[in-house]
Amino acid sequence: LEILAHNEDMIGMYLTDNRKRDIADHTQVELLLEACTKEMTEVRRSISDLSDSVRTIESAIGFILNAVLNELLTFEIKINIIMMGFGIGAF
Repeated sequence: LEILAHNEDMIGMYLTDNRKRDIADHTQVELLLEACTKEMTEVRRSISDLSDSVRTIESAIGFILNAVLNELLTFEIKINIIMMGFGIGAF
């Protein structure tokens, strides 16, 4: 975060405390911002992991659907062969 490099800006973040603060008196704000940054990094990492999991599951579902489609096509071909046999036998 860019604000962590500017002590004056961090001092300005004390909104409810009306007393005059020294430039070096920014420890609480700095710790809070660093904690928020760390938390946001962790959230970003979790989102990335979940996104990867979703992609993996989508891929697995695609493979399963393709396998089922192949079974249905095989079944349809067998039915057509049987029907053709009945058609030829009727002549």
